[in-house]
Amino acid sequence: MRLKLIIKMKSKQKNKVLAEASQKLGEKVYAEQQAQQGQPQGNEQQADQKEKTVDAEVVDAEFEEVKAEDKKEDKAEDKKEDK
Repeated sequence: MRLKLIIKMKSKQKNKVLAEASQKLGEKVYAEQQAQQGQPQGNEQQADQKEKTVDAEVVDAEFEEVKAEDKKEDKAEDKKEDK
């Protein structure tokens, strides 16, 4: 039973090391592809896209805050007018 536990723990450790190495390799491949295409990497590209969409979605508007008490009064007035 102890042998199985040791094997399981070593297996988890090796899987973790393998996953970390795989992640680093993937990051390097991605960076090389971006460099070949001449595009900004990761966060820079996302920031550029975010700035464009934010500018396009800006709208100036005026508003008036309606409180719960005001809503109740309006409903009561509407009911009186309907009768």
